[in-house]
Amino acid sequence: MNIKRAVFMAVLVVAIAALALPLVGLRAAASGSAAPASASAAKARAVKAATAAVQQSQQQREVSEDVQADSSLEGKIPAATLKLLGLNRVANPRAASEKLGKRLLNKGKKADGGQVSIQSGQPLVLDARSALSDALSIAIGGRDNQFSEVALIADWDGREDCVADREQKVDDFSFAETEIDVELTRTAISEHTVANGFNQNVYYYGDSVGNLWVTVDTNPGLSTAPGGAADLFSQVNIVELVNNGFTAVASPLGQVNLIAPGGALVGGTATSGDCLDDQVVVTGIAVNPVADLGDFGTGLCGVIGEVVYVSVVDSEGCAKNAANQPLRTRIFAFGFVDSATGVTSVGAIQILKSKFINLAGVAVDDDGSLYYQLVDLITSQAGALTGGAILKATELCRTVTACPGLLSPRINRVITAIPDPPTLGSWVGTAANPVVTANGVRNTNYGGGNVGLWGNIVAIATGPCNVLYAAVSRSFVAGDVSFDQLTMGLFGAPTQFGAAGTPSMVISFADCQGLVDGCSGQASFPDQVDPDVGGTLPRADGFADVANASVTTRIAGVNNFRIFVQGNGPNLAPAVGGTAVVPSTPVGLLKVDMQIDYVPAHAGLAVSGEGTVFVISGGAPAGVGKSPSPMLGEVLCFEDICPPDRRADFVDLRGDTLANPPASGGNIGDGDSDRFDHIFYQAPLDINTVTPAGLTGLARGFLRYTNRLAPNGLGINGSAVTVIDSTGALLGSLGQTVGVLADDSTLTTAIVFESLDPGHQVAGGDDQNTPNRGDDNDGAGSPPLTGLLHGGFEFLFGGPVGTANCVWNGFFWNSNGNITFG
Repeated sequence: MNIKRAVFMAVLVVAIAALALPLVGLRAAASGSAAPASASAAKARAVKAATAAVQQSQQQREVSEDVQADSSLEGKIPAATLKLLGLNRVANPRAASEKLGKRLLNKGKKADGGQVSIQSGQPLVLDARSALSDALSIAIGGRDNQFSEVALIADWDGREDCVADREQKVDDFSFAETEIDVELTRTAISEHTVANGFNQNVYYYGDSVGNLWVTVDTNPGLSTAPGGAADLFSQVNIVELVNNGFTAVASPLGQVNLIAPGGALVGGTATSGDCLDDQVVVTGIAVNPVADLGDFGTGLCGVIGEVVYVSVVDSEGCAKNAANQPLRTRIFAFGFVDSATGVTSVGAIQILKSKFINLAGVAVDDDGSLYYQLVDLITSQAGALTGGAILKATELCRTVTACPGLLSPRINRVITAIPDPPTLGSWVGTAANPVVTANGVRNTNYGGGNVGLWGNIVAIATGPCNVLYAAVSRSFVAGDVSFDQLTMGLFGAPTQFGAAGTPSMVISFADCQGLVDGCSGQASFPDQVDPDVGGTLPRADGFADVANASVTTRIAGVNNFRIFVQGNGPNLAPAVGGTAVVPSTPVGLLKVDMQIDYVPAHAGLAVSGEGTVFVISGGAPAGVGKSPSPMLGEVLCFEDICPPDRRADFVDLRGDTLANPPASGGNIGDGDSDRFDHIFYQAPLDINTVTPAGLTGLARGFLRYTNRLAPNGLGINGSAVTVIDSTGALLGSLGQTVGVLADDSTLTTAIVFESLDPGHQVAGGDDQNTPNRGDDNDGAGSPPLTGLLHGGFEFLFGGPVGTANCVWNGFFWNSNGNITFG
């Protein structure tokens, strides 16, 4: 019977592969090579897929048996579970890490001059001086793959078609990964960028052997450098940090683990009894772009910089807690201050050590609160693992040692310590499991408890209004081995969803109520005439709100989230006149061909300032885990503007044709909103394996924060924008010497839109690369601008009369909440 099933699967996948060939043929291949289009190549690919199907069928059976056999072993994660997740062991992690560091030290030197560098196929016309808050960073590559690079991708051609039309390589690891299982896992963009007033761009990324890479592009702009635009590099090996203390650690190669070029990592010494295994995997990177760094040491109180939270998984668990349970997850807070060469470290704090596993990474909202996921990969019931939790750490007003006297208590926008939750059902706010406040942090079980659905989350990200989004794999459903099971997560769905479970999907959570604001609206000032409304305004309580206000009882994993878009699997939208399991789910909720692979190292989610969601679909390369998507590899784009309601909009941009920038599929709809209308980016084909490269680590950049002081101003060509008080006295330059506007202060000169886009590609569309669709007015409007490509935003609100094209090129920002023109 097993042989028959395997043969059936092989035939089925051959058929699927044959149908997929015309689509895959349009995918970008490596630079200088062509995607295979011959009949022999197509036949070879189909045979390869058929062979893979047989292997996958056998592998799935082995994994299921291994999980059930090993799940009773206390403290040990089954090897088959780790293999399924793509968390593969490297034979010599230290040597692999040192090889990577040596490659960076020698980058650009003659020793590397003869190496061939791979390009992923997108037009290399992205100008990195433009607003990276409107771009994405992504890692391309993976196990058994010719690609291993970090890139920027964006849709800046002036068309609203949600298709990436340009790229820039940031860094290239393609020839430095000496072992097959060394790969990049997560990426992030710093707030320290040219568009935000600095002279460099800073990037972060992590890998599968425990390195946090901090790189600097010292001369951003257009770049076709084979090795990537970054030219200053820092390597932080987190295993060395924990095992040898937070100091500079020399390696046999002579380089040191640095946080910034020329600046050694500072902090304390190794904690007695603490250790990490020789290999950990970076599962998450989240940047808090504005923070007071007073928690990182004396003399830093009042110094504004950014905090980078990094989560890692130690699958072996070197250290143990008091209950003799291995500690498998660590979260670190790295502090950075702006410098003339990029960013410099001010220290690192280990803020969480947990016995549970973090797969989905970490996220930070606009308030500075930290979200993280923990799952149990050991305890199982009926062959399925039991669940996971989403937790939230919220900073409270607290005393900071380095900020004495009147400067404390205070809010630094930094999370410094989180206790390990006793269970995944802890901190739910009941008498048995109360909220825990410790070290100035309020710890809550944001998702409401231990839920199988939360265990299937592979990526999280925050969006506007502190909304948390999550990419969720299809839930586990027991039964005979099938192709569908290759795409499922390890956790079952809540029983309310029935036998079919839940599909791949993107969901969102909001935390807007539950407590009341006791500060705002109190009639406690002599000149206040408004009524006292103190204690009545709702505020967040640390728990995801029930999605339907009319529902009074929160059921974790059932009614405390909203479905943004559905992918492959059962349809959770109700029939006309029917009732949805998830309250308020509309009839006809958007459902497309989308597969969220349960391979956390190849997942990604990002949300723009407009609420547009970008998610990786089928990001795992062929042969990883259960090999759920050997011929996929896409980033899908879902807008949410008509209306902005945390539901993906129906868009009909093209027919059943893949976008081919700049043609973008023709922009002629076919009456539906399907996968083709939402494809933002496709992974390039690996010519060695004839399969798409893996994708992971999706992240976006940040806006400009004026209290993060930068050397360049917001005026014409980066000039100063002066601030005056109510008497006309000069206070300084906004964003350069003045961080925030005091009462009744205002600007004497306009903030110019183009100063936020020095690369002139985002403002109205690129007018430098063919086809030219930008609307740059080249000097027209008010305030008057000179020079080619300036003035691209062109707001047309009622004037200014008498100027060419009646265009506003800038605006005035006033402290009392007014935006004015002219």
